[in-house]
Amino acid sequence: MTSQEEKDIIKDFIDLYRDLTCLWDQKKKVDHLKYSYQREIKKVKESKNRTGSAASEVYRPNLWYFEHLSFLEKKNNAKRTGVDSLMDEDENDERNEFIVSIYLFIYRLIE
Repeated sequence: MTSQEEKDIIKDFIDLYRDLTCLWDQKKKVDHLKYSYQREIKKVKESKNRTGSAASEVYRPNLWYFEHLSFLEKKNNAKRTGVDSLMDEDENDERNEFIVSIYLFIYRLIE
């Protein structure tokens, strides 16, 4: 993706976001979801680190949306290792598909 293509995508996204005022107040909700997810991840890691913990004793998250937010952990891991800047072509394709799916979702909301 060229720099200009990326700028065009961002501009289109901003235009759509501007028109969807229902999304403007969602930042607090998204922040809360991310915080809750991170809290659950911390509980899982702490339970795994306990000496002698059996597999049955590992904490199992009970948030109904936990699996839906699992991409956050992948993102956090990529940031920690610097892998984000080393994405291969397949990952770029996945990112582009994700962007397109966001556009389609927003478009359906507008209609």
